[in-house]
Formats: sequence, structure tokens, C-alpha cells
Amino acid sequence: MKSRLVFLAPALAATLLAACTSTAPTQPPASPTPSATTPYASPWPSDGNTEVPPTTFTVVSAGDILPHTSVYEAAKKPDGTYDFVPKMAASRPFVEGADLALCSLEIPIAPKGTKPSGYPMFGAPTELIGDLKTLGWDGCTIATNHTGDRGWDGLKTTLDLFDQHKLGATGAGRSEAERLSPAYYRLTKDGRTVTVAHVSGTYGLNGLPDPGKAQGFQAVNMLEDMLEAAKSAKAAGADIVIVSPHWGIEYQMQPNDEQVTLARALAESGAVDAIIGTHPHVPQKIESLPGPGGAKVPVVYSTGNFYSGQDENCCTRETATGVMVQLAIEADDTAATVKAMTYTPVTMDLAAGRTQYLLAPLHQGKRPEGLTLEASRITKRWEALLAVMGSELMNTTAPTGKASVELITEPTR
Repeated sequence: MKSRLVFLAPALAATLLAACTSTAPTQPPASPTPSATTPYASPWPSDGNTEVPPTTFTVVSAGDILPHTSVYEAAKKPDGTYDFVPKMAASRPFVEGADLALCSLEIPIAPKGTKPSGYPMFGAPTELIGDLKTLGWDGCTIATNHTGDRGWDGLKTTLDLFDQHKLGATGAGRSEAERLSPAYYRLTKDGRTVTVAHVSGTYGLNGLPDPGKAQGFQAVNMLEDMLEAAKSAKAAGADIVIVSPHWGIEYQMQPNDEQVTLARALAESGAVDAIIGTHPHVPQKIESLPGPGGAKVPVVYSTGNFYSGQDENCCTRETATGVMVQLAIEADDTAATVKAMTYTPVTMDLAAGRTQYLLAPLHQGKRPEGLTLEASRITKRWEALLAVMGSELMNTTAPTGKASVELITEPTR
């Protein structure tokens, strides 16, 4: 059980969904219609004497966690162990305040007997997984172009650590069945229960063989595997299905044709309720796509970098800034529906020990102890972000909830 805060009132959430396009419509979209093939079964018995009001659940998801060599060296302690918690502490209220927090782990963990490594063949220190748990994350997508960097041992080590810390993982597996199974989370709050399924896949593995090949099976989901996984999750009874594709072109500020085409197919399938993209290392726009029956499916094409060693000095200005997205899910007696997607920007100060900060307070003039970013640099990052994301959907308030989260193997109530 997490300590929680309040997200969006239902009326505000509905208003924000109308703004969930690159150009806000003049009229709010029609209310989403539950799929006829996956009816929403209310688990809350009603005897006529008890009324359970609608409840809003908040899901937070963020961009790539990509600890380059300089990043994990900055987290190294005198005794040779690593502590990433203070490096990502700025975003902790948003992660802990969410009813469900889903991260994107770009790289595998270095297997036992090997040293951590950076680009081009990544392997993070073992402590990273436990620190993600400490920070409040409930699970991650692990299907990326770097999933195979440390081969079978790296993938197995990573998933074993997720199990050890009771974190969910999606997009790869130690067996064919595990790869194909979404991560399922049961959220319970205010007398209501919602089951969220998390699905992911990647465009490729940088030319490396699938880490399960030597074991005789495919261990990592590709983009083309996601739709079937989403359909299976809905058919099994998941109330909400979130898809996290690792796609697009690095450092490109707009989604490419493949991203747009796939996003539309996912939205039109009726099996997907929200799409949260990763990989380009820069933020890309949020919009809403049409689904069956007038439903609207929010998509962020790229959440950019959440925690990395990239900034203006190596790459492009936008690599230093990423976004956490917040989904407002409203549950009543008939359906669970994504009502809004908003975003909160974070940025990296590499000279300050590879430390992450919330961008909005810096833009407002706040100077946390240890910050080295000059005002002009902050302003340029802020302006570059707004040029892509706009300001209408920015949310600088941490969510507050009190849902209990249970990692389950299938969406049975």
C-alpha cells in the first residue's frame, strides 16, 4: 500500500481528454464505449443499500531509464555499491502518489560476475532494480533495442531481480509463455477494483540475436506481437490495456509514419485503452486517436528520456528532458475508462552528479541545492519542450491516491 494524494476530478478529466490532441477540438469527444466482446463485469455487489461512487485511478508512466556509464558511476558509493534513489528523488512524489507506476527500463542488468557497462552494450548495476522499487515503481516495460545486449544471462538476471523485488515486467520472458503474457495489476481503492494489463514490444534488437534463440524460443516481443497480446488481455478480462511500444527514430521530434500507422491500428482494435511510446530519447506529441464506438484512445508517441546521461553536449537539447504521463481512469458500475492523459516534464543536470529535476519549478525560478543549470539553459529546454508538447496538457501536481496494487498472473477477480 502506498501513501497517496488526489488526481483529477472526473469533470476536469473529461475536459482534459478533449484537449488530448495536437489541436484541441471545439467540442468534447464522445464518451468511450466499452467493447462488446469484453464486457466490464462489476466486482462490487449492490444490494440496493450501498452506493459506491465512481472512482478515479491514476497511472503514471515515464520515459527511458538509460544509465550510461557516467550515470551509474555518479551513483557509485565509496564501498563500491550503487544508490540511484537520490538521483531520481525529484520525481518520487509523482511515482509514489500514483495508484500504479510503470517505468521503461531501456537496458538489462549486468549478470553476476560481470561489470556494469555503458554504450553500446549496456548492463546496469544490480542495485537499480531494488532502487526502482524503493522509488515507488510497480513495474516496467523491458522490451527495447538493448534487451539483448547482455544475452540470455542478462535477460534472466533482469527478470529474476524483478521477481525478487515483486515488480511486474512486460515485453520479454524466460519462456515463450512468459514473453506473451502481459503484466497484470489489480488496483483496489474506494470500494472498487480495476485490473490493468501492460503490454510492450520493440522494433528490433540492434542486429543482435534474440536472447532466447539459444534456448529455442523467442524471448523478446516485437512491435507486431503487441496487438495479439492486447487482444488476449482484453479477452481474459483486463479492464484497461496499456501498450508501450519501443519505436520511432532517435532524436526525431515528430512521430514517423510507422508510429502513426501502428498507433491507429492499436486504437482501432478496441483492445487498447492508452499508448505510451518510448525510444526516440526526445519527447513527441500527445494526441487522441479514434477507437470503436466513438471511443478516444490517448497516445504519447515518445516520453523521451527519464533518467540518462544525454543532453545538449552529446546529442540534442531535447534529450535532457523527458515526460511522465498521467492517465486518469474512471471506474463506475458499468466500465473503466481512460478519461485523460497529461504530462509532467523532468530534466537532467549532468554536472550536478547526473541528477534529475522537475523542469517546471526550475523554469519558475526555483534553485534546488546542488543545481548547476543556468537560467538561460533551463529556458531553452522549456521552450523546446513546449514547441513539441504544448502547454494545455501539462500537469505539475503530483497525483494522490490510496490504491493497493497487487501483481497478478491473470485478470480474475
